[in-house]
Amino acid sequence: MPLMEDSEILEPENIDEINEDEIEQDFREKNLEIIDEKLTLDDFLPDEYKENQPVSKKGKLFIVSTPIGNKSDYTLRAIDALRVSDYVVCEEFKEGSRIMRELNLRKELISLNEQNEATEYMDIISLIKKGNKVSLVSDCGTPVFADPGAILVNSAIENGLKIEVIPGPTSIMTALVRSTFDIQKFYYYGFLNRKPEIRRDEINNLAKHPSTVVLLETPYRLMPVLKSFTDVMPNRRAYIGFNLTMKHESHHYGTFQELLDKFDEERIKAEFVIVFEGNQAVDFDNVKFADKPYWRRDMKERLGDRWNDNKRDKKFNDRHRDRRIGDDNDRRRDDRRDDRRRDDRRRDDRSGDRRRDDRRRDDRSGDRRRDDRRRDDRRRDDRRRDDRRRDDRRRDDRNSSRRRFNDDSDRYFKKNDRH
Repeated sequence: MPLMEDSEILEPENIDEINEDEIEQDFREKNLEIIDEKLTLDDFLPDEYKENQPVSKKGKLFIVSTPIGNKSDYTLRAIDALRVSDYVVCEEFKEGSRIMRELNLRKELISLNEQNEATEYMDIISLIKKGNKVSLVSDCGTPVFADPGAILVNSAIENGLKIEVIPGPTSIMTALVRSTFDIQKFYYYGFLNRKPEIRRDEINNLAKHPSTVVLLETPYRLMPVLKSFTDVMPNRRAYIGFNLTMKHESHHYGTFQELLDKFDEERIKAEFVIVFEGNQAVDFDNVKFADKPYWRRDMKERLGDRWNDNKRDKKFNDRHRDRRIGDDNDRRRDDRRDDRRRDDRRRDDRSGDRRRDDRRRDDRSGDRRRDDRRRDDRRRDDRRRDDRRRDDRRRDDRNSSRRRFNDDSDRYFKKNDRH
């Protein structure tokens, strides 16, 4: 607020003589700002500015992370944000409804996916400007991260809207921690290309990276991706985690060649993350990273020919290491072959036992059926014999009654004939 001029400063002895209404009127005439309890900032803004005001005090965009498989991973902040939201933006209504059912909430859903994000994001921005609270969720995990929503978030920032990011479970950090590799520095690549030729080039570049690399893939491309990795770096150690955070999660370690052999026999189709160790023997002269250590260039200039000797020794050591790793792989392959043969013999033995048990069961079933037929035959013969005996008795009784009647009739007529 502007200060009063020196001529207008009130002297203590004249305070009682001052009229407050006159002071206020004087201030208004000089276009000074007077703020009392009844006035707000909007009362001092022009009408054009009020119409274009982008931010509402209550409107907010929540970016809510949801579980990646385990329903118990909902955070308290995520539940509170979804509870106070007026709208929930999801990729598909089916998945959004599932999240609402899991939390026992009823919210209006808005679909935002890669097909309609470019045309629908402004409607969501308008809802936030009107004072609504909107939560952005994905099917699982963190929104915007390999999911739609980047256009909406960028537009919210440009419009000065309030944004609150609520972190949660992530398969990338879970896999990195479980991989046992060095994660002081790691490189996230995302999804590989679907075309084999381009994917092979991408893997060739990743094979030169000195840091641990983590990437995602779809369940139905596990074997093609492992085949591509095996062609480029078969002896590189790797980790694959399936269905992370779920009760039936599984973890697999080994070289890419070992993992390829394993999953060639044991087919698995599930969400997975691949982590493999960086290239420990990378030639830094050919690395094109921004953080290339310049002290190696100085060391090369200082050592001269000895630098090349060290490189030759290093190359020999690398070959020796690869040969040793190859021998280990051969032994592991032989052990796996022996294990498979032993498992086949055991399976054949179990099959023979099952066939023997089936024959015994069939024999017992045949005996039971034979006994049942004999019992049924005896019962049928007994019933027929009893029926014949009953019929014979009845016929005999009828014959006896007929003979008695005839005898009585003969005696009667004989008696009458005498008379």
